Amino acid sequence: MAGIAVTAARTPVLGHLLGATVVMAALAAFAALNLRPVPRAAPEASFAAAPAPRLRAVLTVQVLLIAVITLAMAFAEGAASDWLPLLMTTDHGAPEAVGSLVFTGFALAMFVGRTAGTPLVARFGRAPVVRVCAAVGTVGVLLVVVSPSPVLTAAAAGVWGLGIALGFPLAISAAGDHPTDGDRRVSVVATAGYIAFLAGPPALGFLGEHLGLQAAMLVPAALLVVALLAAPATRNRTTLDVREPPVGAPAPSAD
Repeated sequence: MAGIAVTAARTPVLGHLLGATVVMAALAAFAALNLRPVPRAAPEASFAAAPAPRLRAVLTVQVLLIAVITLAMAFAEGAASDWLPLLMTTDHGAPEAVGSLVFTGFALAMFVGRTAGTPLVARFGRAPVVRVCAAVGTVGVLLVVVSPSPVLTAAAAGVWGLGIALGFPLAISAAGDHPTDGDRRVSVVATAGYIAFLAGPPALGFLGEHLGLQAAMLVPAALLVVALLAAPATRNRTTLDVREPPVGAPAPSAD
C-alpha cells in the first residue's frame, strides 16, 4: 500500500527505490539480530546410521514431478510479480497506481489462500489441494489473457493469486516428506523453483516484446496445466513407497 501511495504521488523512481532500500535493510538487520537457534530432535538410530544418499538416489520420478510443480507455481508467481502491473497499464490503459493496486489484490489473494490452506490440506489431503490450486490458477491466468476490461482483469488476478497460493509450499512439503533424505529432496525441488523465479520473468519479457504480454501469459497457464497433471506426486507419504527407485534404475523384484 505504501508503494501505491508513493506511485500515486509521482515520487521519482530513484527516491522510491532508495526509501525502499533503507526500509528493507533495517528490517533485515532487525531479523538477523533476533534469530534464535531452533532445537531439533535427535534422529532415530536406524536413520542416523544410514549413509547419506547419492544425488542419483534422490532424483526419483516423484521428486522430478514435484520439481515440475514447484517450477510451474514459481513461474506463475514470478510472472504476476514482474508483469501484472505493466500489463494493466499497457494493455488496459490503467493508471500506474491502479496497476499497483491490482498487484496488491493478487498478493492479498495469495495471503488469503495460504492462510486458509492448513485446514484444507488437513481435510482433503495434499494432492487434491494441489490439483485444485493448479486448476484455479490456470483459470485465473486465462481470464487475465482474454479479459476485455480492467475490472475483469483485476478480478482474474485475484483468482490467479488464490489459485497458486499453496502450490509452492505444498510442493516443498511433499519433497521433504521422507524419513531419511527429505533435506536433499527439498534442495532439488527448491532449485527448480528458484530457476523459475530467475529465468521466468526475462523469458516472459522477451515473449511480451514480440507477441504482447497477454499472449506471453499463456506460458504460465500451460505450466499450471502440467502441474495439475503432476499433482498426484505430492500425495502424503502414508501412501508412498519411500524405497522408490531412482530414475533409470530397475524396479525391485517381487520375488
